[in-house]
Amino acid sequence: MNVSLGNIKPKEFFFFEQGRIGLKPGYNSLESRVQHAASQVAAAKAEKSEIAAAEVEFRAKQGLEKYIRGKYLLWFFIECGKEIHLAISCFCSKYRVPPGARFGLGCKNAIVVIAPRVRCPTSLRMFLERNYGAYISEMSFAG
Repeated sequence: MNVSLGNIKPKEFFFFEQGRIGLKPGYNSLESRVQHAASQVAAAKAEKSEIAAAEVEFRAKQGLEKYIRGKYLLWFFIECGKEIHLAISCFCSKYRVPPGARFGLGCKNAIVVIAPRVRCPTSLRMFLERNYGAYISEMSFAG
């Protein structure tokens, strides 16, 4: 079944408070989260056994590494960063209140704002070298 995963909104499942992430009430069980996601993409309600079988298959295919959408990871990263900023006094005694923000951070501008300020993770560097580096080398020899 083709579904629009864009209809699944992480903010409906999770909240951030005092620098920690939690599940919103009503979504503590795996079944409740899966059923809500299914309702958002107009999928049929799944039985517990179907969910368990799908989870086994997902994990067997290294689903966490291969299939988690980047926009969801970005959402978590941004929201966690915002929460840490708001709760800075819990992490750093130097601050009684959060320092002023110079700009708003969201999914539309996160890559542009964050990219120049972080180091490239080894896993990303390896991915780029394996995929794009090999392709570029191959094309330069072919041409």
